[in-house]
Parts: sequence; C-alpha cells; structure tokens
Amino acid sequence: MWIFSSGVCRQASVSVEAALSLSIFIFAMVCMMFPFRMMERQRQVQAALESVNENLCQYAYLEYMLMNGEELPREDSGWKEELLLGIVNGAAREGAKVLAGEKFSHSGMKELSFDRSAFLEDGETAAFYLDYQMELPFSILGLDALSFSSGSIRRAWIGREGKTRGEEDKAGEGSDQVVYVGKNSTRYHVSRECHYLSNRLQTVSEDSISEYRNQEGGKYYPCAVCGHRAGAGSKVYIMASGSRYHTDAQCSAITSYIRAVKLSEVEHLGACSYCGR
Repeated sequence: MWIFSSGVCRQASVSVEAALSLSIFIFAMVCMMFPFRMMERQRQVQAALESVNENLCQYAYLEYMLMNGEELPREDSGWKEELLLGIVNGAAREGAKVLAGEKFSHSGMKELSFDRSAFLEDGETAAFYLDYQMELPFSILGLDALSFSSGSIRRAWIGREGKTRGEEDKAGEGSDQVVYVGKNSTRYHVSRECHYLSNRLQTVSEDSISEYRNQEGGKYYPCAVCGHRAGAGSKVYIMASGSRYHTDAQCSAITSYIRAVKLSEVEHLGACSYCGR
C-alpha cells in the first residue's frame, strides 16, 4: 500500500500548474506575435514591388522610343535596349518576378503568383501584383493559411502630351487664355499639338541632310548653337516645322521652341489658320 503525504501532493500540483501556465503563456505570445510577423512581411513585399515597378517605369521611356521608331540615346543603348525589347515581347513579368522575389524572405509563404500583373498594356501603366498565402503556426478549423495581395500601380515615365489641368483651366479665362507660340512665330496657336508647332525630332544622317525638306519645302541648315559639331556620318536631329538641324537633342534652341503665353500678349499676331479656327 502506497501512502502519500499532503506535502508531496501539494508540490506535484504546483509543478503541473506551472507547466500548464508556461505552455499557455508561450501559446499566447505566439498568437500575439504572428500578426506583427504578417504585417512585417506585407511591408517587405510592398517595398519590393514598389522598388521593382519604379525601375521598370523609369526604363519604359526607352520602350516608348523603340515602339515609335526613334533611336535610343547613346548612354541608354546596350543592355537597356535588350531589357526593353523584353518588355515589348512580354517578358517583363518574369523578369520583375525574379527581381522582386530576391528582395524579401519566402519563409512561411506559399502559392506566390504574379499572374495579375500587366505591363504597358494600355501604353502607359505598369501594374505589378503579388498574390500569396501566409502559413498559420497552427490550423484553425481546417484553415492553415491566410491569403494576401499586394500591388503597385505606376504610370510609365514617358511624359505627357497635351495640356495639363492647370493649362486647361486657364484656357477658359477669356482674353487671358493661354496660347502657344514658337520661335519666330507669326501666329499664335490655341493647341500645343498643332502640327505647325510640332517639335517632334527625327533622327537622320548628316550625310543625307540635303535630301530632307521641312513642311514649308525649305532646306535644313546647321543650328547656330550646336550645328558646328556635326561631322561626316554623324546623326543629326530635325523637326518638320523647323529650318535647322541639331547635333544635340537637348539643344536649347529646341527646348525653348514652344512657349506658353497669355493671349493678350500675342493677340496682335492673329490666330493660326489650322488650330485657331
């Protein structure tokens, strides 16, 4: 027959209670820490998507130039051209997936999918999405993971044509509406996109410049600012509405070609017959 003293029983009871309390405490701490872990992982994923999407949008202007048949700037040739050709061919999604995946830990994640991503499908927007699941530390009523989705939507860095909202608002202010004049203009223009004001550049060879004519039928002559740098076989830039060829696409004579002014300042010139009707 075994005989237990009351002191031994009390000691065993305290040990069991301590073990249960410690287990419950650890379980509670795990439950409290998991939401913070999920939030941190969401932050990492979002930061990765934004970083990769920003880089894609920066290089999208090269794709824009390729699609419009324009020559890439010398400093942007080489591997960047290959990258943008990949975007044109639909390979951007896989490339972005690899780049983004290297920027955060995949521990505790599963079912990662970039299938909803779309790059320049509308010509200007890069939408980069990642759908994924975070595994729970324990199953709850058969649920062992939670679904999440993160995304980054940016407009490609391809500039903007036409008026801004502010310019459109000013355009309706009576006699002080905003109009546009070109260098040495004899008329003012209501639309910045008027073909008489066009400053779209065309790249041609200096050797064949004598074969080109502007929209008035005139020849092209060297720009007084940058034209002296042209040499045999070099590339030069011309505009359909201009009369000079340039060796620098950022020549000050080009960038200052169109000015926005108030109608009251140039009303004496008269409206353009094409866009001022």
